[in-house]
Amino acid sequence: MNSKHLILLTFAASVFATCGCHKKKAALPPLPPSVFVAKAQMKDAPIYIDTFGILKAQQSADLIPQVSGQLKKRLFREGSKVELGELLYVIDPAEYEAALHKAQANLQTNLAQFSYAQKVLERNRDLADKQYVSKLDFEKFEKNLQSAAASVQMSQASIEEAEVNLNYCYITAPFTGIIGINNEDPGNLVSARTTKLTSLNQTDSLKVFFNLSDSDVMRVMQSAKNAPLSLEARPRNGDSIKRMGILSVIDNTLDKQTGTLRLQGTLPNHDAAFWSGQFVDVRLILEVRKNSLVIPTDALTLEPSGTFVYVVEGMTVEKKKVELVHKYPDISIIKSGLQVGDLVVTDGQFNITPGKPVHIVHKDKTKRP
Repeated sequence: MNSKHLILLTFAASVFATCGCHKKKAALPPLPPSVFVAKAQMKDAPIYIDTFGILKAQQSADLIPQVSGQLKKRLFREGSKVELGELLYVIDPAEYEAALHKAQANLQTNLAQFSYAQKVLERNRDLADKQYVSKLDFEKFEKNLQSAAASVQMSQASIEEAEVNLNYCYITAPFTGIIGINNEDPGNLVSARTTKLTSLNQTDSLKVFFNLSDSDVMRVMQSAKNAPLSLEARPRNGDSIKRMGILSVIDNTLDKQTGTLRLQGTLPNHDAAFWSGQFVDVRLILEVRKNSLVIPTDALTLEPSGTFVYVVEGMTVEKKKVELVHKYPDISIIKSGLQVGDLVVTDGQFNITPGKPVHIVHKDKTKRP
């Protein structure tokens, strides 16, 4: 073997020995799954029923004239607030003023006739006593006086009627509220008890109407024995505005077709945030449980054997069975199984294993209450 071959064999052996001395690096362990958590808290928790309803004005009126005639004036701005007794429309009063003057003149005539009939009766009373006037003639004088008295009463009634009709020419606001869109302009003829001029709604306070099933109504009636029930209304478009009110009426008849009962609440509305005819989400609060343990409902895991939550203890997660008082879309009230301050997993439950570590990426991930 020549020297060249020896050098090549020596180099190959060296390379083989060098490669055989290096081992593969160990694979890195997988990262723990990421989870969102929230703390179990002790707070006052409401027990409530969610439904939807419609708002109506506390008072509502269509302004319809009580007399016919030509509309002379409109004295308001459409959509504005008007006060009780404020003058809104004027119907031409000339015809009704004339009728009043005529009734007053008739009264004067009838009063004169009454006075004359009374004097005739008194003048003939002594003559009748002395039998200078027949009994039949004296009775005629009495009937004349009675007829004159009746005519006076009729004239007085005509005056009252004419005064009422004249007052009807001046249409005023029956209560304080928001006036609607005007339907008739000055110069138009309006008809008594037919023409709708506009509408008026009292919006400082609104009624909210909603329906509940008979089973829910029984819960409501039981809770209402202790104190008036509160309710909360929100616009159905998701607006964050809300208004607190009270339950005021439970209807007395169950709807046979739907099996529901109608309820009515009252809402303050001094800032005109809500409108009559608006649909709202209604939350009727049956009671408020003091010092209740609550967690986000997202933390619950429902299984055939019960309801569970995953609790982060240290860096690992444990599965715990809980007993509920009430469950709502946003929060749930816990009866047993957790303690105040426990970190419950609200998102990421499907990626974790009890007893294994987890990575907390965010706390207090909850829905809007």
